Amino acid sequence: NSSGTMIHNSSVPLTSFAGLALDRYKITLKVRNSSGVESEIFTRFVNVVRDALPPEAIINPTTKEWTNSNYAIDVSLADVGGSGFRNQQYALTTSPTYSAIGLSSPSTSPSFTVPINNDGIYYLHLTSSDNEGNVMKRTSGPYKLDKTAPNVPVITLSKTGWTAPIVSFNIADRGDGTGSGVKTIQYRINGGSWKT
Repeated sequence: NSSGTMIHNSSVPLTSFAGLALDRYKITLKVRNSSGVESEIFTRFVNVVRDALPPEAIINPTTKEWTNSNYAIDVSLADVGGSGFRNQQYALTTSPTYSAIGLSSPSTSPSFTVPINNDGIYYLHLTSSDNEGNVMKRTSGPYKLDKTAPNVPVITLSKTGWTAPIVSFNIADRGDGTGSGVKTIQYRINGGSWKT
């Protein structure tokens, strides 16, 4: 290190500087063959700094408006501070509030896909850590899916049976049981053109 203290002296190379103090280290290497002949001395300097940055996430898409087709959320994680990606956990819930409850088991895979296959509004809660212990927590969404047709409206006639030529009717919206709402109600009489 910068004070001249020897940190490591071995035939096995030091491959991790984890646990060493923040400092500038001089690495000197020489190789001896079986005949006792030594190589020239090779020297490099290494600056040990701490990773203070949490991992970053690329989430695609970050939100999705109403659609009637299944889709997937692609997630890629990367450590930007240098200590290396450690693990990730996620949960797909109906709450926009982040919670560690329900998170998946820790995985060392930095990329994964989350399918959206069921009707509803969802949020992706994600946590990831690096080898220095920095933690990223992130929520994305909403992700919306509605593959179910709206409920059939109710038509009420003002008169039934044979009657005078003027009959009025009322169309009552019974809603959309899965969440995206009713966009339009159309009707037609005797096979004519659709009207709103």
